[in-house]
Amino acid sequence: MKRIFQEFFLILALLIPVFFSSAGHGKANTETFRLGSAAVVSANAMATRAGMAVLKEGGNAIDAAIAVQMVLAVSEPQSSGIGGGCFLVYYDKKSNKVIAFDGREAAPKTIPTDVFLDPQGQAIPFYPERITGGRSVGVPGCVKVLYKAWKNYGSGKIPWDRFFKEGISLAENGFPISGRLAEAIQGERARLNLFPASRQIFLDSRGESKKQGDILIQKDLAATLRALAAGGPPVFYEGDIARDMVQAVREAPVAPGFLSLEDLKKYRAVSRRPVSGVYRGLKIYSMPPPSSGGTTLIETLNMLELFPVDRMERNSPEFVHLFSEAQKLAFADRNRYLGDSDYGLLPVKALISKPLAAERVKAINPEQAIQGKADPVVPVTLGNTSTSHISIVDAAGNALAMTTTIEHIFGSAMVVPRRGFVLNNELTDFDAEPSLDADKKIPAPNRVQGGKRPLSSMTPTLIFKDGSPYASLGSPGGTQIIGTVLNLVVNLVDFKMNAEQAMKAPRIINRNGPLEMERDWFADNVLINGLKAMGHEIVMREPFGNAQLVLFRDPKTNQLSAASDPRGEGTALIDTGGPE
Repeated sequence: MKRIFQEFFLILALLIPVFFSSAGHGKANTETFRLGSAAVVSANAMATRAGMAVLKEGGNAIDAAIAVQMVLAVSEPQSSGIGGGCFLVYYDKKSNKVIAFDGREAAPKTIPTDVFLDPQGQAIPFYPERITGGRSVGVPGCVKVLYKAWKNYGSGKIPWDRFFKEGISLAENGFPISGRLAEAIQGERARLNLFPASRQIFLDSRGESKKQGDILIQKDLAATLRALAAGGPPVFYEGDIARDMVQAVREAPVAPGFLSLEDLKKYRAVSRRPVSGVYRGLKIYSMPPPSSGGTTLIETLNMLELFPVDRMERNSPEFVHLFSEAQKLAFADRNRYLGDSDYGLLPVKALISKPLAAERVKAINPEQAIQGKADPVVPVTLGNTSTSHISIVDAAGNALAMTTTIEHIFGSAMVVPRRGFVLNNELTDFDAEPSLDADKKIPAPNRVQGGKRPLSSMTPTLIFKDGSPYASLGSPGGTQIIGTVLNLVVNLVDFKMNAEQAMKAPRIINRNGPLEMERDWFADNVLINGLKAMGHEIVMREPFGNAQLVLFRDPKTNQLSAASDPRGEGTALIDTGGPE
């Protein structure tokens, strides 16, 4: 490995052929080899079909995304919905502009800064105490941000109420519970059982989890979606639904919270300038703060760009070591510097600069891992993760990447009585400790403050090649999201994988702590032993992420390929202009 780095710094060519790891997962839910001019990819087949139906009716990517979200709210209630928030990165072909829409949940105005500390001043344990009940609920942003995006960039051809058609039908008539949803219900049964409205929907009369194949009917949610379709955001943020939300939070049987009618009425969906960078000639657009995703992704890519990644073997200790160390350094900066940019100046411009990357890589030793433990405020999640991602490209060339969430699996575990939707636990994305130091002299940029939006890791991303869209991608997975998206970008750009290969390849992440690798890597003893010899603390992970990807094969002709992560249950659909 030392030879490789020495030759690089002497600007000598490395004559190492590129090999790809044969390890991976099952076949992606994909249309990689079917070409067309429009594509919808989401974590649920019913949601993907709803989005494609809107495109076929003349709608655009924004229109389709709303229909997809309203089905996901019904079919994936553990992951996202109207009780949560979302980020959109959108390319508008007509104006040739990329816009970021911020629908992140906000803290209630009256919330105390020490809300997640116990009487002794110690952080309340994250799971299940901190995330469960009213205390963790932020002002939902999903409905308002989707409406804002639609009013500004929708096609103008499809009425608002049309987007709710499939979601209402699915909630009203029911659908068989999928394996992923059944696993989520079982995993969170104890929390769901604490709240009568949650128990009524997801548990049976004996308090046991509903099983895969059981028909899930959600009449209250159908009525709520019907009201939203007819009345738009005011129905949700100012009417009876708002009052029921406030009552559910403030009178929660577990950890009552602080949400008020005023908080809901004053919530704003925000348009922001995307964070952007260049990686090997490709332009990267992603979400700015209050998401850390785009900034951390670009900082990591800037470091990797200084090395000949495309001449390394993906399953070599050299590559995995470099890939891990660059993520580790970027995540350290994320944890220290990022928060809500509306509540203080953040050094985003510096973090995504090429000069900073050149300085940061000096800390990378080609033969020895940087030692250190993971940041204790970052929860390590395993298995079935919440949040969901949608990627859409329409026939006009508009492109959308949208990541949507209620944070943890089933969020706060609270369903709003009579309304049928799950409330988020997004406030637990704030740092529990208000200060970064023991002397309390350095305020944490991501500390709790009334009205503030908590730091996110969601990384909806658009990539451009030669001035035209090249890829739309993103993933769920909490703090694993950034690394998941990074894996996909490097797979596509450096290792020249197609959409299905990029999805299938086993993943590697580092969140300023141990090297986390999906289990498939551990069949390679040479790799694992080589990494251990460098001092890496290695953690085996079950497959993580549930990414969605649309990839342009030929930007000039809008020919697309697409793939949904084989780790999930999603589907990619491509419109070829002919019969389905």
